[in-house]
Amino acid sequence: MKTQAATILKENSQLISDIKEEWGSDFENLSQSEILWVLSYITGIIVADTNDNYNPHDVKDSLVPDCEALCDEVSYEDKLELAKLLINKLTA
Repeated sequence: MKTQAATILKENSQLISDIKEEWGSDFENLSQSEILWVLSYITGIIVADTNDNYNPHDVKDSLVPDCEALCDEVSYEDKLELAKLLINKLTA
């Protein structure tokens, strides 16, 4: 059975081949810190510019302090669950 990562990394370029070899086809070769860094980097790229899916002017001013307060209150595990829920909301 093909994994989602294998589907995304299916192209036959040298870059994709090198990434799959180093990271693993399901990212199994990445440490937890590396996975978090890659996730942060990818989401940073997504929100770097206004596009069809993101407009920084659509973000309420209250979101920043609310998010900071939430992150201060919840555990690491809960932060991961929130991240999963938010990503799933984007892909639904």
